[in-house]
Amino acid sequence: MAKGNQAQAATRQDFSAPTLWSDSAAPRDAGEELIGVTLNDSYVVERLLGEGGMGRVYLARHTRIGQKRVAVKVLHPEFFGNAQVLARFQREAETAAAISHPNVVAVLDIDRTPHGLPYLVCEYLEGIDLADQLNRGGKLSVTTAVHVARQLCKGLAAAHASGVIHRDMKPHNIFLVGDFAPGLPERPYVKVLDFGLSRFADGSENQLTKTGDIMGTPSYMSPEQARGQRVDHRTDIYGVGVILYTALTGKAPFNEETPHATIFAVLRGEPARPRSLEPTIPAQLELVIERAMARDPAERYPDMAAFEQALTALEAESLVRPLGSLAPPPPAQIERDGRSKLDRDEDVHAARLRLVLYALAAVALLICGAVSATSGIEQAAGYHFSRVELGLLSLAIVGSSITPGLLWAVHVRRRVWDNSSRVLALLGQVRAGVVAGIVTYGLSLLALHVTDDFALRLVDNSALPTIGATWAGWSLILPALALDFAIMVVWRRQLNAQRSTWRRRFALWLVTCIGLALFGLLVAAGVWWRHRLG
Repeated sequence: MAKGNQAQAATRQDFSAPTLWSDSAAPRDAGEELIGVTLNDSYVVERLLGEGGMGRVYLARHTRIGQKRVAVKVLHPEFFGNAQVLARFQREAETAAAISHPNVVAVLDIDRTPHGLPYLVCEYLEGIDLADQLNRGGKLSVTTAVHVARQLCKGLAAAHASGVIHRDMKPHNIFLVGDFAPGLPERPYVKVLDFGLSRFADGSENQLTKTGDIMGTPSYMSPEQARGQRVDHRTDIYGVGVILYTALTGKAPFNEETPHATIFAVLRGEPARPRSLEPTIPAQLELVIERAMARDPAERYPDMAAFEQALTALEAESLVRPLGSLAPPPPAQIERDGRSKLDRDEDVHAARLRLVLYALAAVALLICGAVSATSGIEQAAGYHFSRVELGLLSLAIVGSSITPGLLWAVHVRRRVWDNSSRVLALLGQVRAGVVAGIVTYGLSLLALHVTDDFALRLVDNSALPTIGATWAGWSLILPALALDFAIMVVWRRQLNAQRSTWRRRFALWLVTCIGLALFGLLVAAGVWWRHRLG
């Protein structure tokens, strides 16, 4: 044993720089020879637990604390000359050691075996990884899946607080701790594994990847990862959303025949709605998943705390009714600025029908506004259309609306229709625009009548000319006013959904000022035009 310890001490090196491993002679595959060997004077290898693509995992017992058992992960010898794999192996130890949280596996040590094989020592976990559980059972119950996702949010929030981004969230890296011989408990304990692809958010470390590299598992990587862009903590938010999607439906959102096809689907495709694969998923939970998996990182939850808060609200609701049987209306979602995005009386099931109805109403209002503006056009041109010309003009207005309407409908069908969150967001915009247009038109017309019929009489100044509420020119001005306010309201809602930053506030202020200025110019132009004609 003394000789073994001396040999071990002689081969031990400083692993702060993984390149030192490649400076030594290539190690040999020890295999079963490691069983019974004492590593670092502290860990006696007892048996092989399993083998993966990068190495073997052994069960070991602490020499001074007999009841303490650890897992020893030993790198395969063929990777000894691969600097990237060695760096990744080192990174897993460094990043996990930087995080202290019950839902993150603890890495205790890193060294080399007497045979020259790099290894790291982790806490020993008994249980099963989520991938194996899904292979056995197909999917998780809603309560269990939400509970698992909440623990992932907590563990990754601690990682992000330490400046570490995981970047490889998938079921294989989620470990369910416990004895599952009697079956999977409703609320299992979860550990996040494998920080081998992680990076520090401040960029202070030597990066294993650079912009343009694609690292991760295709079925579970975020769109920005698939594009090879630099990622941040929101990539892990997407990853937890994908895990929740997979755990509930039993299928990954993107899983094509080849990795390249899968990456292309991540970049260009849209996953099937969770409820289309598993109807028992509550509509509220589908909205949470879709927001976490938003293609644009800015549309996801701003951090893990907000994501976990949304899941906590669902679990709180389940105390009143079973979570798996919750029916719409959905609970209010927490916006990035803390305000409610959806009213509790919003019916998710009827959202698509309402979107169609409001879209048809918007088209009808645009057509009616354009048709009614013909009298204003006649007033401006000094020409009166004949009955035939009016009929042809009406057909032209309706016909010219068909092409953009069809293109918009195709876009909605491809990009929006299968995503409940996007349907609700678009519904809110279209509805706000329709309401704003109707209200603006109605209030403007009412203001004209009040000015003519009451305000000017109250002033009793015969020198002031009447506004002329029935004047034909207003039929051209008022639709323009209504369209101005409708566009402003829709634009403001779209900007308001972005993250709360000074740019967003400035954009909201700018849009408001432009809209009000255009409104004032149109009113002034109408009054000037009316007075000019006498």
